[in-house]
Amino acid sequence: MRKTRSFAEVNGPWGDRGSYHFEALWSDSVIPHWVTQPSYPGFHHLTKGLAQIGPEHPGRREFCGRHGGAEGEFGDECAGSDNWYFRGRPFGYGSTARTLTRKSRTWPLAFSLEGEFDGFGGREMTYDLGVSWSRSENNLNKPGIFTERMFLAFRGYGGPDCGVGVVPDRELAQGMRLGPTEGRTPGADGCLYYNPFSNALEFSDQPPGSPFHDLPNPDYRPELANDPELVRWLNGGVSDRRSETELLVGDFALSGSWIEDRLGYALGYQFRRFVAEGDPNELGAFTAHPCPVLGDLDCGLEDRIGPYITTSMNYPYREDQTVHRVFGELAIQLSEPIDVQLAADYERYDQASSVDPKLALRWRLSDYLTLTGSVQTTFRTPSVDDLTPDVPLTTYQYARPAGTWVPIDRYGDPDLDPERAFTFNLGLIAFPTPSIELTVDYWNYDFKDVIGDVPHNLVVRFYNDPATRDQVSRYLHCRQGRADPPGVSCAPREIVRVELPLLNWPGVETAGMDWQLSGWYEWGPAAWSPG
Repeated sequence: MRKTRSFAEVNGPWGDRGSYHFEALWSDSVIPHWVTQPSYPGFHHLTKGLAQIGPEHPGRREFCGRHGGAEGEFGDECAGSDNWYFRGRPFGYGSTARTLTRKSRTWPLAFSLEGEFDGFGGREMTYDLGVSWSRSENNLNKPGIFTERMFLAFRGYGGPDCGVGVVPDRELAQGMRLGPTEGRTPGADGCLYYNPFSNALEFSDQPPGSPFHDLPNPDYRPELANDPELVRWLNGGVSDRRSETELLVGDFALSGSWIEDRLGYALGYQFRRFVAEGDPNELGAFTAHPCPVLGDLDCGLEDRIGPYITTSMNYPYREDQTVHRVFGELAIQLSEPIDVQLAADYERYDQASSVDPKLALRWRLSDYLTLTGSVQTTFRTPSVDDLTPDVPLTTYQYARPAGTWVPIDRYGDPDLDPERAFTFNLGLIAFPTPSIELTVDYWNYDFKDVIGDVPHNLVVRFYNDPATRDQVSRYLHCRQGRADPPGVSCAPREIVRVELPLLNWPGVETAGMDWQLSGWYEWGPAAWSPG
């Protein structure tokens, strides 16, 4: 990784009783050679006949000639004329890793004024005014193998010079068929076969440290090795999303004392404006290439996984959020040993608002023992992503009850309620000796309307149970369509997609205890602090 940073700071007086502060940072990070896997399995296509190996495949013919005789281990399989199907990733862990370049850039700026003035009744007051702005840019790219190119290469029509394409075909499991071949012959006329057999490998295709790394392969046939041009052609796609975020924060606070050493106060206001944008490249945008065949826009939702065998795609998006916050606090000394803090915080978002009070107590029983406690409510609004229903986060996940990998769509919901919590804690601070400190704190959090989705494995498991199938069927897709309408259903192993909306869970309560023991000792000219 290569990082470049530039920083500037200016400080100075502001009037007779104040000061100003300005700072700016520019940071640029580049990963020039971000290394990822040589390839990933085509999870969604493993059972669809995409990687078909016909009897005429040269790698298969060589394999059967060597291992498929009457006495061979694969005699029965090689004697038949049925198609074989490859269920793995085209390039294993020992193959050459794919590399890309990733970049990120950040510009934060901040300016603040702070000082003192004489307020009500001549009492001294402190002010703090600040404005900050930051912007960040980054890209998230992932290499991918085009589904249609893998389809062609297994059938002998691969490579940049072949010129044979595919056309969508909804009647076939793989969703495509060969286009016009114009008289071209598989494996000839500029067309290349992808060979998944070991006879394409000169040495063991295992990473360093493996038992057979770099050992010669006795089955290797140079004429059957995969052409480097074919490998580059298969790996010709890159899904790249460029993201930008901006955050503007302005705040103002006043603080002071109404009664010296007895009653202090603070109050203030804060404004926050957050904007997030995502812009995928054409080969990484669901809006341009939602289907396995490049340019096809008409496939059903069950096949809307993009043009790659595994690499995920992105939707363009732009979301923003504005927050207004007002807060106040009183620090009260009821008596010499007892301090009380009263506070309240009001926040208003675009879609929700909340007032959250707080009470805290500190009671010094002696020089050796202090009791503490607090009680308050808290509030967390859904993020901009949580509230977006039209831009799902799509990932491949293993659905254990179905025994297969399927795309999982997680959708936001604009009607989500904010998370709320009631919290309290009780603690003590003790000094058994002047050089030993013991702190103990019991805490309790009671969350309501927790934001989250339903685990996809739980949804599939409920679908597998006739007693609960109807409650979750609307979240699942079969080959024929959504499993919700009457008459549309499938076995769990035939599920092709799962949709998971975010929701508010009833709540969760958690509690615990923290403690810490530390000491301070002098040891000759030195001191040490165990804990």
